[in-house]
Amino acid sequence: MVKNAQIDELVGLLSRAKRVLLTGPSGIDGDSIGACLALAAGLRHRMMLEVYVAGVAPTRYAWMDGAPAMLSDDELHNSYDAVVVLDGDKGRLTSGVDKMFARARYKVVIDHHGTTTADGYDLAIVDSGAAATCEMVYQILNTWKVPLDKAIASSLYVGLIFDTGGFRHSNTTPMILRMAADLLETGIDVSTISYTVLSQNSEAGVKLLTSMLANRRTYEPGLSIGGCTMEQMKEAGATKADLEGLVDALLYIEGIGLACLFVELPNKRVKLSLRSRCGVDVAAFAKSMDAGGGGHVKAAGVTMKGGFMDVVDLASSELLQRILEVG
Repeated sequence: MVKNAQIDELVGLLSRAKRVLLTGPSGIDGDSIGACLALAAGLRHRMMLEVYVAGVAPTRYAWMDGAPAMLSDDELHNSYDAVVVLDGDKGRLTSGVDKMFARARYKVVIDHHGTTTADGYDLAIVDSGAAATCEMVYQILNTWKVPLDKAIASSLYVGLIFDTGGFRHSNTTPMILRMAADLLETGIDVSTISYTVLSQNSEAGVKLLTSMLANRRTYEPGLSIGGCTMEQMKEAGATKADLEGLVDALLYIEGIGLACLFVELPNKRVKLSLRSRCGVDVAAFAKSMDAGGGGHVKAAGVTMKGGFMDVVDLASSELLQRILEVG
């Protein structure tokens, strides 16, 4: 729960700023873009500020109110008085936003990942008990008495269904369902939003999924891994946005309790997306692989240095050991 004292501190800090930049991590997803766009609308209603949102919205989010006005790295201004990072840590910013963050007088984070710390921020609002950062933004907007219109409700709903898996994950609490009911009362088109965000795929995405599943491996007792090399991405004509949801295809298989998607990046780096339905804490695992890794107990990520197959072999061995340790 976001505390009123934290919200008051946020208002006090931003009241000393004129130009504010809101941003999520470089791998923008439903919760980060929803939180950014909803908070931007709330700030414009609550305070006399110039509010900008950094990032490029993937196709499945391009319909959202405010998404077309989001700024790419090349479109960012010279500086901002305050930078607010939502749904991620400063270590995952794009290079352009990272420069703006370094120049900003005030630095804020609003996040629900337990691995995010207050280091490097003037104000850190972190609630690992929240199902989504959009839940925290919803609490902030309620405290500010910002009218809940369809645009804001749609943004918040996107984040809510993204991080709860359409209310299937264990973070779906009674509070979350009450929040969803509040958003639905504005008249948003929940069917279209859910289909677009959670189910819709591009042709390139389908090709990439097919290629990934064709080379999927399973290990006893309950580990499923898959990989996407740069060559596979090129052959499918896929972009980073087409990777969204692929790890879930590895997890939702009978007998599987732990899944990992390995994505090859330039300069001998490999990104791991991890999901757990067993007792393995994948956030702790990600952190153990690299200091920049982290996330939630059941959903986390990390980027490791090394050749693609070397990383696959090392991480797979470590993950199997974690499964055995939890029994």
